[in-house]
Amino acid sequence: MRFASVLVPLLCCPLAWAMEPAGTTPLQLKLGGTYLGDDLRVASGDNWGYYAGLSTLIAESGVFGVPSADIDARSLNTGNAELLSIEVSYAERALIGDRYWLGFGIGSNWTKLGLSPAGVPAREERRWKIGGKAMIGYLLTNQLFFESTYHYSGDALGLNTASVSLALGYWF
Repeated sequence: MRFASVLVPLLCCPLAWAMEPAGTTPLQLKLGGTYLGDDLRVASGDNWGYYAGLSTLIAESGVFGVPSADIDARSLNTGNAELLSIEVSYAERALIGDRYWLGFGIGSNWTKLGLSPAGVPAREERRWKIGGKAMIGYLLTNQLFFESTYHYSGDALGLNTASVSLALGYWF
């Protein structure tokens, strides 16, 4: 089951290149920061981590918007905490006017969280779970955009690993 939840979105990626929708570009790259949730901020002693995302459009009609296969990665590495979260998801973005969009995604999420506060034995957890995301975006130019994403990734080591990413992106 876990294997299928990762494999299906990945198999959709090459298909999007062959069936590119007219007037759109099939690939977007996003880079930015991720604002950590309360639990991670306290455990790590830091507010921000790193974020990178890659999406490819799927040339089919979606339930409410333009469908895509997305890969999102969030990371943090401080002296007290290490987080790596990778999500592969099916997402849809619905245009509102000609510059704004709202979206959602659901998929498979792998998270590795390690904690090593001073004076306490180090702990680490790696796990797969169903993940989700909600997005809002704004097109700055024909190819440059801003997107904010809430990532739901469940708990690890008893801490909520959710975060909000702020990213600048480019449509290829």
